[in-house]
Amino acid sequence: MMNERANRALEIARNWERDTECRLTAMKAMESFPRWIDVEGRIKDYFRRLVENPRAQTIPEEYMGLYTGVYLTCAEKVNFGGYDYSDPIYLKFRDILEEYLTTSVLPSLREKEDEIFLMELANRWADHRIIVRKLTGIFSYVERYVIRHDLPLLADIGLACFRHMIFYKFYSKTKHALTSQIRKEREGEEVDKTLLKNAINIFVEVCKGDLNLYRNFFENDMMEASSAYYSEKASKWIVELSCPEYMLKAEACLVMERNIISQYLHSSSGPKLVERVVRELMAYATQLLEKEYSGCHKLLKDDKKYNLAMMYRLYNEIPNGLELVADSFKRYIAAECGDMVKSTIAHGSSQVLEKKIAELCCQNMVVVKYCFENNAMFREALREALETSCNKFLDETLSIHLQTVIVKILK
Repeated sequence: MMNERANRALEIARNWERDTECRLTAMKAMESFPRWIDVEGRIKDYFRRLVENPRAQTIPEEYMGLYTGVYLTCAEKVNFGGYDYSDPIYLKFRDILEEYLTTSVLPSLREKEDEIFLMELANRWADHRIIVRKLTGIFSYVERYVIRHDLPLLADIGLACFRHMIFYKFYSKTKHALTSQIRKEREGEEVDKTLLKNAINIFVEVCKGDLNLYRNFFENDMMEASSAYYSEKASKWIVELSCPEYMLKAEACLVMERNIISQYLHSSSGPKLVERVVRELMAYATQLLEKEYSGCHKLLKDDKKYNLAMMYRLYNEIPNGLELVADSFKRYIAAECGDMVKSTIAHGSSQVLEKKIAELCCQNMVVVKYCFENNAMFREALREALETSCNKFLDETLSIHLQTVIVKILK
């Protein structure tokens, strides 16, 4: 509701002069009213100094003098078909801002690009908010008129002016500058995170917290750019890198993206961006697991616990990812156990086999506990792999005995 009210601001204000002859008469009369001529001159002088240095301390006496001048003009006992000087003064507030934005802000933004453009935009927006706040104080008596006629408040006029006259003209330029800076950070270059946060916040602040502008004119394109970036990286890395190298890159990317979210993106973008990045990085999840000389089986064989733990974390990010790892783990255990059973049966006794089965089970329980976070899925995969191999290569009596040993170890 509040945003709809703000969006009506310029339309209502600009159509105001054409509404009735009475209002036009009030405007013309005020332009020749001696008190207003004096007040308007002093307001323009104050506003010129305000634009030059918005953060300069205001002289209280001057500020109150300007407020009093506006009040006395509005309180003048005149009537133009139901309208007084409050009506044209309301428009004067808008006119002052529009002239400032047209002659000062627009030219300064047109001539700048990329990071310099973002700096100028962020500074101009910060200045505009201060200017509107101070100017609203001078015109605050007019708010009584605004409320009475259900028109947008002066602060909403200030927002609408910047949104329509500045931001809508430069949102595309802003979006491209921001996505360019984000790509630079992904490539390892230093970027001004405070600047990016301030520039991105304009998409939200200029609409009083409404996220539609942010989502439609920045977030959607930023998401697509992120997908394209990581799709390109993933297709290159899957060919060039080993499984551990790929996982290190992918995990570092996820850490970086979560930092980007916490440092300057709107919090609502977090889950969506992480989902996009994970989807692209893990598009080759099965191929990565099955890499012949560095995949899951090789990591298990070489007891690379650090890499296996990283694999668990990474695959836990994607739907059914842990099922893929558990299946690979199960196939590895089944193959190891089958070779062990066949070799031991040919050259040893059942006691030796029982000892080796127990050692294999204990060794891989360590992996399950410390690499796979003692996940029940992996405990079950270990049990099924060992029992399947025993059933396949041993007689029923010995197989049942070894399964009992396995169950005791897995408890």
